[in-house]
Amino acid sequence: MRNYSQNTQDFASDVINGIEVETSAMANATYMIQTQQEIFNVYGRIKVNILYGEVVTDASANATTLKFNFTSTTPVIGVADMTAASGSLSAAVPGTRVVCLGTAVATGALVDAGPGISGAMLPMIIGTVDGIGTIGILTATASQASGTTKFVIDYVPLSDGAYVTAAH
Repeated sequence: MRNYSQNTQDFASDVINGIEVETSAMANATYMIQTQQEIFNVYGRIKVNILYGEVVTDASANATTLKFNFTSTTPVIGVADMTAASGSLSAAVPGTRVVCLGTAVATGALVDAGPGISGAMLPMIIGTVDGIGTIGILTATASQASGTTKFVIDYVPLSDGAYVTAAH
């Protein structure tokens, strides 16, 4: 049986999935509310291979939906939806994910059929050469009252010096 060092495993993951950036577990009552919330800072042009939010602690029974979007400040480009609204995250349990599928810009974000099982996402190009922007979320229907969620992006830089950081 092969036993690869953690560094080798991390390198293989970066090559296959892209560079991974995660937010901390964010309080739903603060970030899953019905106003725009920025989750990642994007510098340059990137290829998004994976983008999702994962419930860390039980969500409230509010029928919250969310969509992912991109806003560019340099050059100025207004908010552009990456997805349409997801299904309800009411009473979502740890391990439930809402995933940006990336198959078409207006495709709804997918809520897992069950915790720990997610649909696949196809790549999406975000940002501009030397640009600065954010990937954010906008919730609708209802704000969450409790629980925590973290967000994850796996990306590949497509322009010189391109990178992503967690906004929180």
